[in-house]
Amino acid sequence: MGADSDEADVLELITRLNSDDGVHGILIQLPLPLHLDSKKILYSVSPDKDVDGFHPQNLGLLFEGNPSFIPCTPHGILEILKFYEIPVSGR
Repeated sequence: MGADSDEADVLELITRLNSDDGVHGILIQLPLPLHLDSKKILYSVSPDKDVDGFHPQNLGLLFEGNPSFIPCTPHGILEILKFYEIPVSGR
C-alpha cells in the first residue's frame, strides 16, 4: 500500500491478513503517514501475528516477563550477540 492509502483500506487489509492461515506475521512499518492513526492500526494486528510486539496484549506479556514471543528485531539482535559470544551483562 502507498503513503496515500485510506485508513479503512489499511484496516481491511490487516483484517484479511489476520484471517489468512498462510500469513504467520505482520509488520507495520513505522512511522505511518500522519493521516493514519498508528495506534488504531497497530492494535488491529492480531496478537498472534504481531511480530513487533506492539499489541497491548503482547506488550503486557513482555513486561511481566512472560512473552508469547520476543519481538523480531530485538530477538535477532540477541541471536547475533549469542552467536558472537558478546557479553551483555552490566552493559
